[in-house]
Amino acid sequence: MKQPIIARLAALTFVLSTLASMRAADAAADWQALFNGKNLAGWTPLNDGVFTVTNGCLRIVKGMGWLHSENQYGDFVLEVEWQALEPAYNSGVFVRCGLEGKPFPPEGWQVNLKDRALGSLMRGNATLVPA
Repeated sequence: MKQPIIARLAALTFVLSTLASMRAADAAADWQALFNGKNLAGWTPLNDGVFTVTNGCLRIVKGMGWLHSENQYGDFVLEVEWQALEPAYNSGVFVRCGLEGKPFPPEGWQVNLKDRALGSLMRGNATLVPA
């Protein structure tokens, strides 16, 4: 009687571990890189911003403006790595924005990366969730 139970548990464990690894592979396959680390392919600068790619990093080097993706996305999870290169910097990541606005989209959502407001959530110029 114990052998069939042990065999069933072993088979169930194998099935569950296989399903878990398949799910992990599916999740990894769902991720899409938006930036290739080499150039601005897939991105268009708006307004007066001048952007460059140096050592695999995207950097604004002059002006005010933003980059917009040439693709549109539905629901998503966005993962961003960033580093401040100067003191008293002001930057952010915009999501769900139109192409209008100067220097920035008036109704867009922004995760603020500004030195004294890091992580705050903004809609246009209004801070909705403080840092």
